[in-house]
Amino acid sequence: IAHGITTELGYQLNTATSARLGVFGLLVDRRGAGARDSTTYGASIGVRRVLLPTVSLVASVGPIVIKRQGDQTKLRANYQLSLDGPIPLFATRTLTFTLSTRQNVQDTADEVNDVGLVLRQDAEARLTYTPRAFFNTVLFVTYSRNEFLEDETTGATVGGEQGRIDNLSSIGVTAAYALTRIVSLTGTYRYQRRDSNQAGN
Repeated sequence: IAHGITTELGYQLNTATSARLGVFGLLVDRRGAGARDSTTYGASIGVRRVLLPTVSLVASVGPIVIKRQGDQTKLRANYQLSLDGPIPLFATRTLTFTLSTRQNVQDTADEVNDVGLVLRQDAEARLTYTPRAFFNTVLFVTYSRNEFLEDETTGATVGGEQGRIDNLSSIGVTAAYALTRIVSLTGTYRYQRRDSNQAGN
């Protein structure tokens, strides 16, 4: 059972820039033999800068405190750097290309696979072709890098190993056809590849 709370206070510096102060907390109550409860909380200060009409640069930094049952309290730096919204590198009436990326330190205590703190870096490129209002197709490429920042073992789940890096890349295509104004047919093909710097994984 997980209980989380997040609150933010924002201030508009000018039309393109805003600052924010945020605090958060997460309490996880685990059930079962060998399960360990955990408490995570922290604060961050950040800034948002509008770069393009649809894209903002978001950056924040602050401390995160992790307390797991039976372990000493850990203090880590938590930071985020992301592009909020896709970057329209080029666009025509029927063809658009967007690129988005983000990075942050994530506590996986409230996820199915709890492996402690993870540094996540994601990037996605999408090429969209819309020859008609009722039909469009998208070619997409995604990449995700997850670096485990601590050793962790939590009961029934397999814990993380500090220094382990998992990579997930995928490429695919999606096509959507509008049969009526409220019903559409969509098909997707995706090829995925996972690998790790941990032997046998």
